[in-house]
Amino acid sequence: MGGTRRATGARQRGAIQRTGVGLATAVALLVGATGCEITFQQVSPPPPAPLQDAGPAPDAIPDVPPTKLPDGQTWPDGKTSPPDQTTWQPPQGNFPPLLTDFAIGNATGQSLVVRVRALKPSVQIDCAKVAKAPTAWLSRPLFAPARTWQVDPGRAFAPVQPGDGPKGAACTALLVDGGGVPMRLFFWQHAEFPKQQVASTVAGAVGTGRLLQVVGNGSEFTWAKHGVSFVAPAQLAAGAAPGCGQPTAVDALAWSQPLPQGDQMVLDVQSAPNGCHFLELLGKLGTSKWMICVPPGAWPFEAGDEFFASPLQGGHNLGAIQGLDLLGDGKRLRFGRGADVVYLGNAEAKLQPLPDCSPGFDPCGSVISALQLTLQLPGSAAVAVVAGSALPMSKTTKAWLVRSFDAPVVDGACTADLSGGRLVESVFSEGAL
Repeated sequence: MGGTRRATGARQRGAIQRTGVGLATAVALLVGATGCEITFQQVSPPPPAPLQDAGPAPDAIPDVPPTKLPDGQTWPDGKTSPPDQTTWQPPQGNFPPLLTDFAIGNATGQSLVVRVRALKPSVQIDCAKVAKAPTAWLSRPLFAPARTWQVDPGRAFAPVQPGDGPKGAACTALLVDGGGVPMRLFFWQHAEFPKQQVASTVAGAVGTGRLLQVVGNGSEFTWAKHGVSFVAPAQLAAGAAPGCGQPTAVDALAWSQPLPQGDQMVLDVQSAPNGCHFLELLGKLGTSKWMICVPPGAWPFEAGDEFFASPLQGGHNLGAIQGLDLLGDGKRLRFGRGADVVYLGNAEAKLQPLPDCSPGFDPCGSVISALQLTLQLPGSAAVAVVAGSALPMSKTTKAWLVRSFDAPVVDGACTADLSGGRLVESVFSEGAL
């Protein structure tokens, strides 16, 4: 690249700001490509077989002292003998109703300690997709520590409390077990089961369709059948899904803040072999420093070039995206990150699941599905572009799909860059040497 001076490790400087990239990584970006493997465990819908629970909860000890339902039998130490099973009767009394989607009721004749785990507040979920196979899509790391309840015989309680689960979610998922009751996954969509008043006793709630009840004969407890009851997911063991791995260069697209704006002249550019460039720019407000990392071969500008920098307003299909458009004389660089690819001109561009590649769990319990870009230019056949590769669009232009994931279930506090449910990184370059 004419006018460009290759940088050495001692001359690299500046900090880069991107989602999931810290200051230490910023220095490494310009010295050499860095990254980490994202591994997967294949996710397959459960076969149509008899339901079998996945086993006891990993945290068998209650997280907090049990919440005692009001006006019920006292059972302070858990050692008091339960009532005689043959003479037990449903509790009598005027117990206030519950305003809830569902109630959990104790129909065993014996006091029970029940543990309820809601999804972590940081989890985002595609409710419509998960509803097709909740056991397959959800995993135990997605659930928060248990809230515990001491439930007297015949009583019912609302398992979902204010503040439980992701805010604004369109569905609820719970893992429930305890007191000899096998773990069960309960999942429902709010549109199908809006909140209503439900009796806080088993006798009053039976027949409403809103009761999830524990039944048993005194020695063995189980859950009565219900349409929102599913097999509990097994313990997560993240592993590689053959053929579905993703590029390891997670920092192949990164940039520092603030972004340049308006008319800029490139006074100097230092470039590293991994595609990172450190620039000195001259704009209306004076000189500034800026760092950007793009795939090798994508950077078109050199010292002495001028360009106009403007933020991207949307992607090729009007999806949400963050990035920048640098327009110069016969040269252009457009890069972005978000839910869509950058604008690619008059081509038809679709993001689709990678064929023969099932979604998989990452170590956080998030479900990640690899996407590919199907690109069709006018008068040409459609071409598939996988993450980590580029496609020439003309003699002077080329498009890169850097990373591309769909995440129907994601723990935003654990899985980096996927808090929006989808991560697409793309680059369009014109006039690069």
